[in-house]
Amino acid sequence: MAEKIRCSSTQRNYHYNRTHRNMRTEKYDSTWREFSENYRKRNPFCVMCRDEGNYNSLHIHVDHIVPLDKAPDRKYDLENVRSLCRSHHGLVTRNYLNTGVNELPVTPAKTDGPIEL
Repeated sequence: MAEKIRCSSTQRNYHYNRTHRNMRTEKYDSTWREFSENYRKRNPFCVMCRDEGNYNSLHIHVDHIVPLDKAPDRKYDLENVRSLCRSHHGLVTRNYLNTGVNELPVTPAKTDGPIEL
């Protein structure tokens, strides 16, 4: 069993990338790059930015809703992918690596004090 790395997120990500480089290369081959490029042409906006009312088409990534490590057979399933900007993709991926949930982390609503009825 791999030991847990107790360090900053930068070091943890560096370690993860170094140890998973070969697996990543096998998963994301030329067929995936072609699929991803075609998908981004048809779906150029980040779905999470769009839900917030912004139409962001910069640095779009194709994200698997159900991650490949859980469902490798759904790699090219159009129902299992979505367009995310680099920022949202990073947040979703970080949340998945930390909690196992492949969505944005839920943050509690901020309040200025007690709510009066």
